[in-house]
Amino acid sequence: MLKVTAIEEKMGVGSTLPFRVTCSDSKQYIMKGINASVPTGKALFNENFAAHFAGLVKLHTPFSTIGELSKELIDKTELKKYDFESGPCFLSTYLEGTSLRINRVVAKHISNIEIIPDLILFDTILMNSDRDGNEGNWFFTKEDNKLVVIDHTNIFRVAQIWDVNTLTQDKTIPPLVLDEIKYGDNYHTLVQAYKYKYPRVHHPFSPMKRRINGLPTEKLKTCINDIPVQWGISKDEKDAALDFVCFQIDHIDDIIQELEKDFKF
Repeated sequence: MLKVTAIEEKMGVGSTLPFRVTCSDSKQYIMKGINASVPTGKALFNENFAAHFAGLVKLHTPFSTIGELSKELIDKTELKKYDFESGPCFLSTYLEGTSLRINRVVAKHISNIEIIPDLILFDTILMNSDRDGNEGNWFFTKEDNKLVVIDHTNIFRVAQIWDVNTLTQDKTIPPLVLDEIKYGDNYHTLVQAYKYKYPRVHHPFSPMKRRINGLPTEKLKTCINDIPVQWGISKDEKDAALDFVCFQIDHIDDIIQELEKDFKF
């Protein structure tokens, strides 16, 4: 397991108090941990679950892993004033770039605009309630202006307060498309840019659907494997999270039908 060896800086955006750090492999990462603003491990579980799922469906997202944050490092850095707890933390590879507010000019210059249908379907399946209204979640690489999928703290609709009951209640037929996605200005602006570049694509969710439908259950289980005990996620909660996503996948045709209507594909 990677160990956090140095604290470089607090990132300018993010309610979860992310920090840029150096780890024992001499590489830099964005670290999230349990602290005054993140009192439970749910946010870290959400990040880890979504990052694994993104990797499985080949959505462009930074490499991520679980690392170890020591009490000694906390005590001698500014982490102490934010009440960071020692133990397992969530790490994602640091990328040079910036977070931008979405508008038509920004959307026009995204070099990988083809990612948009995949991102919308991904967010809908996981019920990500925060991306549209949070400009910190729209990250663009410095080198080639690619949109990179980051920050999944607020999946499962109610973010860090989800439990077995909320996930069970959210298993509806047809599945719910959150208003934050259905009516989100940022999503619609990006869809318009996508349509401008790909005017003849009429079923843009199909490639992602094929990748998702091709996933065996054993692969999906990796999203809940090796979760640190210190994060406080019970077996029932882990199973409920996996079961919810499997339910969404089982009803992916209903989800896509609704998205094609909402975004006029």
